Formats: sequence, structure tokens, C-alpha cells
Amino acid sequence: MFYTLIKSMKTTLFHTSGIARSGVCFIAALSLGVGSTLADHSVTVNLSGQRIINGLKLYLDSGGVRLDPAKSYTYAVKATCHCTSKSTMLTEVAPSPISLNTLLNTFKPNSAGFLSGTYANLSGKPAFTAIDKIYKAPVVTKKGIGSFSATFVAGVYSGPPYVGPPSNASRLGQVYFRIYNISIVAPLAGLPGTLTFDPGSKLVITAVP
Repeated sequence: MFYTLIKSMKTTLFHTSGIARSGVCFIAALSLGVGSTLADHSVTVNLSGQRIINGLKLYLDSGGVRLDPAKSYTYAVKATCHCTSKSTMLTEVAPSPISLNTLLNTFKPNSAGFLSGTYANLSGKPAFTAIDKIYKAPVVTKKGIGSFSATFVAGVYSGPPYVGPPSNASRLGQVYFRIYNISIVAPLAGLPGTLTFDPGSKLVITAVP
């Protein structure tokens, strides 16, 4: 009888230990976000190394990170860029790193205000358009006047994206940034050039408590 009791105790301890280990593994899996997306009060879209090229599109998003629901959000494109091509129109206006805000204001004074702001989100759902701007401006150079235009769009998906990859309802809360309809025209049929975002450049959308 004594032997049976000891054996029963060992078996109970083994199963209890197994349950404890399982609980630890489950908690660790949750903390690592295994098999799920991550939610945060501040989400960024990395722009580093991305390029603004005449005739092409730039579609970016926050990957597996989603934005927390809130009644208000702040947003800002915190980016610097420079021309990575030689002897072009953009080489003259952006030969070294310059903030995107300053660059657009150089093309057209007081035109870059759309790159940051606050959004009142009355629905409380993490789904809205923060930036939707058709930007057009002249580019004054020593050789004449060229032009720069593009559509800037940024926000948080409500589900299926309205532009870009195929529909995917799991994108609810995902932050996106788009630059398309890009037209960079140099004077005298010159080369327009390419703008490249520098390290650290990003779009940031933050939920306000």
C-alpha cells in the first residue's frame, strides 16, 4: 500500500510538472506573437532605401504589425532623401540628404503640410486615410523649369486594400504608405534623376490615448 501511494505521488508530480511546462510554453508563445499579428499604439512604415522614380510606384506597409484602436491619431512622414543619380535635374536640387518636407517646400513654398497632422477617428476603429494628396510643383534649375508630381497616400487598412496587392481582409489595422502617379520631368529633355530615402526614414502613425 505504501509503495502504491509513493508511485501515485510521483505520477501526480510528473503530470503537474508537465502542465506547468506546457503553461510556460503557451505564455512564451503568446509573448512572441506566434501565429498572430502584433498590435501597437505606434506603428511605422520603413522607407529606408526606397526610391522615387519617374513612372514607377512605391507601395509599402507595416508588415505584421497592426495599429491599436483609438479616437485620435497623429501621423508624420519623417524622411530625408537625396538624388542618387549623376548629372540630372534632381542632382541639382537634392545633391545631399534633405528632408522630404524641405524638398517639397523648395519646389513650392508651404506645400508639404500634408506630410504630418492629427486625425480625429470618431469610429474608434483602426481604419482611416491620413494622407491623400495629389502633389504638383515646378522644379526650377539652372537649365530651366522642370516639374515634379506624385500622389501621396497613407493610412490604415479597413480590410481589403483598395490599391496594390490582392484583397486580404486580415490587413485590418495595417499601416500603409503609397507614392504613385510619379512624374519627374526635366527641362530641355534632360534626365530627371532618382530620389532615394536615407536610413531612418519612415512614416509613423501613433494612437493618442
